[in-house]
Amino acid sequence: ESDFLLQVVVADLAAYERFLSGTLLRLPGVIDIRSNFAIQTVKSQGELPLAHLTENED
Repeated sequence: ESDFLLQVVVADLAAYERFLSGTLLRLPGVIDIRSNFAIQTVKSQGELPLAHLTENED
């Protein structure tokens, strides 16, 4: 049973791990996370507009 269902798009598993440990697991009340991954593309609707999410380079 889930309270929330998120669909997350990340570049790779390392980015997912950063999101999981740096964001989700730090939220108050989050005690358990279950992840499922698609192993192949089911449906592609084109590119996602993610340019605004690139990390700042110093």
